[in-house]
Amino acid sequence: MMQLHVLFCQAPKVEVAQVMAMSTMAWRVENQEPRNPASTIMAKVIQMWYAETEITIKSLGLDKPGHDEEPYLSLKVAVAEQHVIGWNLFQRGYLSRAWGEAYIQ
Repeated sequence: MMQLHVLFCQAPKVEVAQVMAMSTMAWRVENQEPRNPASTIMAKVIQMWYAETEITIKSLGLDKPGHDEEPYLSLKVAVAEQHVIGWNLFQRGYLSRAWGEAYIQ
């Protein structure tokens, strides 16, 4: 939980480090090889979690036309399962198995 405190600490000196850490993490996830929709969605999740924005299938854009086949079906399952597991736990590495399934599609 210490990591969560550091990410949400209100001290002015910490803010720049927080933004840099989250930006770097999101960039690394999105730009890993091979690139695919799962990495893009995971990068969005990281940014939304830090901004304390509600993370849903709709807010991630997974409800759009054309997203009714793989890997988008697995991503929808991953988001739904992760909602049950918890988004704070996502940041600590407790991921739905569906993220892996979406990634290898």
